[in-house]
Amino acid sequence: MPLAPVDNEGTELHCEDSGPPAGLTDYVTLVICHGTVFHSGAFKPMFAHAPEHNMRIILVNLRDYPGSTPYSPAEKDIMFGQDYENKADFLQARGFEIAALLEWLIKKEDLPPIRSGSTAEGVKPFGGVALLGWSSGSATVLSLVANADKLSSETHVLLDGYLRTCFLWDPPSYACGSPLPAIDEYYSIVRDPTLTPNEIAEAIPVWVFAYYNHDPAVLDSLEDISLSRLAIGLSSQPLSAPLPTTQTFTPDEYNAIIDLPKALSSHVPFILMDGSIFQGNARRALSEKAVWPRLKIALVWFDMTLGDVILGAWYVLQLWKETENGRDFSSRRVRNVNHFSAALERTQESSDDAPGHDEVTLYTLAHMEVL
Repeated sequence: MPLAPVDNEGTELHCEDSGPPAGLTDYVTLVICHGTVFHSGAFKPMFAHAPEHNMRIILVNLRDYPGSTPYSPAEKDIMFGQDYENKADFLQARGFEIAALLEWLIKKEDLPPIRSGSTAEGVKPFGGVALLGWSSGSATVLSLVANADKLSSETHVLLDGYLRTCFLWDPPSYACGSPLPAIDEYYSIVRDPTLTPNEIAEAIPVWVFAYYNHDPAVLDSLEDISLSRLAIGLSSQPLSAPLPTTQTFTPDEYNAIIDLPKALSSHVPFILMDGSIFQGNARRALSEKAVWPRLKIALVWFDMTLGDVILGAWYVLQLWKETENGRDFSSRRVRNVNHFSAALERTQESSDDAPGHDEVTLYTLAHMEVL
C-alpha cells in the first residue's frame, strides 16, 4: 500500500494492508494505531488470522515512525514547550490525521460500508471500519472522536457510513488523563523524577512488557474502587516468570518492530504532555455523540499488564460512570495476559493448539458484541 496523504502539506502515514478476505464483500476493516517505542510491525502476525474472522487489517505507523512523515522542528517545539493551547491543538491534529487516513482508505480501497443483515441470531451489522488504539495509541483515537465536531460536514457524512467501533486497547493512564497516586504509593518509571526521557524510553521494552500479579480483589472490582484502594493493590514489581515478552524475541524480530530513537525524540515528550488535555479528550469522546451517534467505544484491558495501564482502564470506567446519555460503551477484561499480548504472537509455553497473542486479539474482537 502506498503512503497515505493526511493533509495538504505533504504529510503522509505509512500503512500495511492484509488485503480483503478472498471472496468476501462484507468484511470489517480493522485499522490499528500503535503505541510508544513499538510500531505497527508488531501486529503483522495478525494478518494470517484475519480472513477467518472476516476482517481486513490495516496497520498505521504514526508520525515520526518508520515510513511516516517526521515531526517538523516547530511541532517538536510545541511538545517540549509550555503553551497549553498549542499542545491541545497538536493532539487534535493527530486525531485529524487519522480522520483523513480513514477517508483516503475508504475512497481508494472501496471499503465496504456498514450494512445490516439477517443472521440466525437476528439482525446484525456487517462491513464498516473499526479503529483500534493500542496502548498510547488510544490517545490518538480519543482525540479523533473528541474533536469530531471540528471536522468538515463532508467528513462527518462519509465516516458516519463506515465508522462502527473505536477500541481503547489496554490504554495507559496518560492516554486518558487519569489522576495518579503518589509515587510512594505506586512506583512508575514514567513518573520517576530522577529519570531522563532517554532513560524512560530505554526502560520501556522490559518494564511495559513484563507480567504483573495485581491484587485479585482490585481487578475483580475495578469499576467500583477508589484511586487510593487501587494504588494499594497494584504491583510495580514484574514477575521473573513468565519472561517479559520482549525477552523472548530473536534480535531480528525485536529490531523489526522497535524504533527507540524516534520514541526518544518525539513520542516520550508526546505522552508527557499536560494530562488535562488527554483527560478532556477522553471525557468528550465518551459523552458527546452529536457526530457519529451510532459509533461505539469499547475498552479492552489485560489483567497481567503493568499498573499504569490498569490505572488507565480504571479511569475510563470512572469517566463512563459519570457520563449521562453518552456513547454506547462496553468493556472487556482479558485474563492472564500482559500488555504486549495485545499485539504479537508469543506464548511462553507454546503448543500446536495454543492461541498466539495475535489470535487472542482477533478472537476477543470477533467475539465482542460491538463488532
